[in-house]
Order: sequence, then structure tokens, then C-alpha cells
Amino acid sequence: MLNRGYLIVLASILFLIGSIIFSNSAKKDYITQSQTIKQEVEEVLQTKDLQKLWRVTGIKTKLEKALANFKNKSLKIDRKKATLSANDLNYNELNKMLNKLASLPLQFRDLTINKIGEKFNLECVCVW
Repeated sequence: MLNRGYLIVLASILFLIGSIIFSNSAKKDYITQSQTIKQEVEEVLQTKDLQKLWRVTGIKTKLEKALANFKNKSLKIDRKKATLSANDLNYNELNKMLNKLASLPLQFRDLTINKIGEKFNLECVCVW
């Protein structure tokens, strides 16, 4: 039989090994949880920034400001709908107008582009 001192040393070594294993597993759990929390906070902040960017308030002024530089256009804005028609646009003007409309939080319900020679006519119905 082992004497009492050996048993105490063996028990303390087993306790030390168990505490080291527990400490390592607790550290790994803490690191993974902190990483997931950090990622979730980043997603919430990104969503908050996107909400500020894409909120619908002031869409009338945003539309008017975006289309202010274009000639031969008529813009009619109702409660949640905008009707736009533009005539005699060249390719660059048409492209710029569509890019400005696409950068706003709008949904295109009806988009018609007619080409007459080198000029384009645009008719668009957008909702938000």
C-alpha cells in the first residue's frame, strides 16, 4: 500500500490537471462567446446605419434633388408613388438618371424605355 503522503500528492496532481483542463475550456468558451457577441454588435450597428441611409422619410425631396439637373422631365409624386417621364435623353443622361433612381429606396413598378433614333424616352412608376 501507498502511504498517506503519496495519496495526497496524487490527489493534488489530479486536482491540478482537472483545474487546468477546466480553465482552458472556460477560456475557449469565453473567446468564442466574445467573438459571436462582437459580430452581433457589428451587425446591429451596420443595420442601424443602413436604416438611416434607406429610411423613407423625405423621399420627395430626395427625388427632386436627385432629378434636379435633368431637363425635359415631369415628376408627379403622390403619397407613396412617383410617376416620372423624361423625353429626349441621350444615352449618358438616361444612364445617370437610372443610376440616381436606383440609388434611392424605391421599387420600380413600371419602367418603359423607348428609343427614337439616338434619343430615349423614359416612363417610370416607383413606389416606396
